[in-house]
Amino acid sequence: MLHIFLVTDTCYSNPNPGDILIGKGIEWLLRQSLPKDTIYHYINIFNQAKEEWQVAKELADLVIICGTPQLGKGIPAHFNQSFYELVRQVKDRGIPVVDGWVGFVDQNSNYVIPDSISKILTAHKQFIISNFSLYDAIISRDLITSLVLERCKINNMQLIDSVWFSPLYYGVYNQPKRFKLCLTVRDLGSSSRNQALSSRFKEFINDKTIVVAHTIQDYLLFKDFLPVICINNPYSLVQLYSQVQRVISVRVHGSVLAASLGAAVCNIQTDSRSNILSYIGVQSIPILTFLTKGLTTFFRCSRTKGELDKSKFQSLVLKILEDKLR
Repeated sequence: MLHIFLVTDTCYSNPNPGDILIGKGIEWLLRQSLPKDTIYHYINIFNQAKEEWQVAKELADLVIICGTPQLGKGIPAHFNQSFYELVRQVKDRGIPVVDGWVGFVDQNSNYVIPDSISKILTAHKQFIISNFSLYDAIISRDLITSLVLERCKINNMQLIDSVWFSPLYYGVYNQPKRFKLCLTVRDLGSSSRNQALSSRFKEFINDKTIVVAHTIQDYLLFKDFLPVICINNPYSLVQLYSQVQRVISVRVHGSVLAASLGAAVCNIQTDSRSNILSYIGVQSIPILTFLTKGLTTFFRCSRTKGELDKSKFQSLVLKILEDKLR
């Protein structure tokens, strides 16, 4: 009987559902790969609870870190050096650790890939070399992250974002379409930009349009300008995106989720996280271009790449655990 520990978002009170969906996609992939009696445990990715990591040190056959941006302009507090010390303690017990769907972010909305790589390396190269060499395997969620790791001589594999698989965890598939268009908002960092986004989105609203915020914070920012609803329950969010024909989203994981469920997607780019979508053939529109010109281009995605990447992930996990599975 295997014990798999997922280091993931475990909070359902005022969450960002995208963080939870990252983990649910990974868990679904694991459940397709491993014996039915495998036991899955959760470690909160955001609070470094030592008792949770202690149980992992005693029981785990595999620990997998479940995505979210791990480097940007700075190092997030929950991925500081103390986090990597916990990873080292697990590794010292001979337990394999996988960094699943890691992302490094350039917060420039008009990012250029070579410049983003250079910027991240200038700020964090030694930190990356010191800490990311710990892992038994690394899965990158975008090309920029993959190339940064390669420049640091750290092997990694780029796969389709794990949120793509999260509807399968919940048993939700492409549904009859209740809405012709979904508009997904997010905070753009200033009241003037948020109002400009609201004004642009109003041009698309009719009785077949739904406006959604993934978080309470985004709902409170936009409720006075748009007929927005808040859906921060991951399962309910998956259900919604399964019922829309087209999506204009300022949230990358809204775009990934909608694309996986068959919607035509127009992704509005606010930083290099949008590079996640290039892997599935979705070209994003920079936020300033959208705000000034209102341009939209919609893309539909084939499920083929998801099936291929599912097989790649299964092969990787089975190789890491081959001794345990004999």
